[in-house]
Amino acid sequence: MRAVAAELRDALARASYCALLVLTICSAGCSRPDDAPKAAARPSAPEPKTPDRLPPGQLLEGEQSAFGLPVPRNMKLERKSKRIAHVRGRVSLQELGDYLRARVLVQHVEMSEQKLVFPKVQLRSDASAPPLRLELIDEGVTTHLIVQNLFAPPAMPGLTDEQRWERAGRTPGGALDAHRLE
Repeated sequence: MRAVAAELRDALARASYCALLVLTICSAGCSRPDDAPKAAARPSAPEPKTPDRLPPGQLLEGEQSAFGLPVPRNMKLERKSKRIAHVRGRVSLQELGDYLRARVLVQHVEMSEQKLVFPKVQLRSDASAPPLRLELIDEGVTTHLIVQNLFAPPAMPGLTDEQRWERAGRTPGGALDAHRLE
């Protein structure tokens, strides 16, 4: 009887040991990531950023500007008048859109497959600058940026209504002036 009791005691000890081993393995496999030691969660020191490195797809400001808006370095100001400027360059539509969003305040953007339109924007750097309309057109290899100055020139003081119509090439009723068409 003593031999049976000893064997029974040994069997219970082995069973307890096996149960403890199974529980330990299961609890290790079921641990959550937030149960990890706090030392592993410590953030590493940030890598120093060098001023001559840009993330992929980010454009640099160039020396040219269109109505106060800096033109990216990879683009060229082709034409500029009092009301409109044309800029072209080998950049993607997405890169140019991101570049412009960082420099202007815009309420909404009109998008299509090959075109982005910012109907009315204000420069972040100069609140007194005139409002602009930006149109970005994907032309395949190049992207075309059209910058339009929405600020209307002030009316000339001291003119009568007839003189204003005449300067616009119209008759006082608003019709085209036939004498100016010749």
